[in-house]
Amino acid sequence: MSNPSPTTVRRLVSPWRLILVAVLLFAARSVPAQDAGTGGAPKAGAPATEADYDVLRKLLGVQAPPTREAAPEPEAEPEPEPVVETPQPEPSKPAARKAPVKKAPAPARAKPKPVAPKRAPAPQEAAAPSAPEPTPEVAPAQAFISPDVPPPGTVVQASNLERWKDFISPSIAWAVRRGAKLPVIANSPIPMEPARAAATQRYSPQVRLSDDKTYMVNYVAGVPFPFVQTDDPDAGIKMILNWDNRIVNDDLDIRMFGCQTGSFGATTGLEVERDYITGHFRRLYYVSRLYVDPKPNWPNPENIRYREMLHPVMEPFDLKGAGFTYNRFQDPRRQDDSWLYFPQTKRVRRLSTAQRSEGVFGQDIDLDSYGGYGGNPSWTDWRLLGTKTIIASMHGQNMPSKWLPPPNDFLHDDVWEPRDVWVLEGRSKLTGYAFGSRVIYIDRESFFIPYTEIFDLQGKLWKGLVQNWVVRDKMRPESQYEVGYQRVALASTALFDMQLNHATRCQFPAEELRGKEDGWYLNVGDKEGTTEETFDVASFIGQGR
Repeated sequence: MSNPSPTTVRRLVSPWRLILVAVLLFAARSVPAQDAGTGGAPKAGAPATEADYDVLRKLLGVQAPPTREAAPEPEAEPEPEPVVETPQPEPSKPAARKAPVKKAPAPARAKPKPVAPKRAPAPQEAAAPSAPEPTPEVAPAQAFISPDVPPPGTVVQASNLERWKDFISPSIAWAVRRGAKLPVIANSPIPMEPARAAATQRYSPQVRLSDDKTYMVNYVAGVPFPFVQTDDPDAGIKMILNWDNRIVNDDLDIRMFGCQTGSFGATTGLEVERDYITGHFRRLYYVSRLYVDPKPNWPNPENIRYREMLHPVMEPFDLKGAGFTYNRFQDPRRQDDSWLYFPQTKRVRRLSTAQRSEGVFGQDIDLDSYGGYGGNPSWTDWRLLGTKTIIASMHGQNMPSKWLPPPNDFLHDDVWEPRDVWVLEGRSKLTGYAFGSRVIYIDRESFFIPYTEIFDLQGKLWKGLVQNWVVRDKMRPESQYEVGYQRVALASTALFDMQLNHATRCQFPAEELRGKEDGWYLNVGDKEGTTEETFDVASFIGQGR
């Protein structure tokens, strides 16, 4: 899709056009919350104002977060902080970082001697401090933020949308107006895995943001900022970092999943243009490892954070053997090393970072939308818009998902439950990025993303990404892998373009393998083939031939 050129903004030179702009801005403030097709996101290329964000909050039905009083605290002396500046935190209890400020001549403080600090952009290399044995509990789920949530048994649909519209996003409201029905069940907790909960309690007290507020210092494993407050001016970047590290697995293999892409009409369902089957989506993390040795970190000379690949595409025939692979590095300023491979042309094509906002292999889903958000958090400016209660599919009953009947068969057919979420807005810093902004809903209890909305460069709602999560130990009753605690996995994801009436929907695993394939393999080491060699470009090309 070709986007309007940003240069069109510069045409507003005459007084008459300036008057027109003023009228349009006044009209934008009256955009109703249920109007999913009109503006709302701040325009790309110009600094967003508070008025812009107020319009966006109105569209999303989000209250602005409270402002933290900038009361000058007596302890606001920068001298004590250098202790944390060093990637190796002091071996004393991490929680005591702030307390010693009152005692200037603290003898223990002299110990870290400003050792030439290792370069800050490698936040993952912090040494693990000695700490008391943790208990596997983290922040408890809070009571619902929004009152009067849809009770169990409610079916949100077009006839009662006005009543419940504040509990869904504009893109989902758009689908409900087309006839989508969302059955509501009671909220259920999503417990954190014991090892991750223990790592969160042990390491989170030592983590802080870098001076430029774009990456973490002294992070080892677990959720880095489990107790973010809404009045924290850095809540946006902290919450997206929570998501980015909540999904870490030592190794991951999503196997034999199916996607379909095509157009749809106002009264007609998805007309499938292409059917995809992909053998593997793999990730291998070198940091924050909790289950398989080496842990918590796997030293590597390139300082890679993780390696990822999607390969091989098995259908359609003209893409057979195609795939992509990339490395993401611990240094947040270093761009990904990304390659696409097409065996028909026997060529490997390098991807720029900005191209991650484009769909691959003819699909609507871009690389940065994988899982809800797959980009590098440091490449985006993040802002907390507020918090609210929504309904989302976080305890899906079908794996893989089933689809709603036409004309909404790009949306999963499963149960929805009330969930409290953080609502973030992100604007990419990358030149040539295809989107004006993203709005991301992060579940407050689990830190997973139920849905995302994408706005174009003119600030209009463009795409909706909706995900159906399941929480279970075994992916299916016959699975050979049983770990004894509940894990979160994705049963389906769908991205629908509301401007072009086009969509891509994916099931994990593919529909024809329902009941025959686990689909998800987590933290099993090299038992399922997720080895370092698998991600090498030479091996990648060899497997595709």
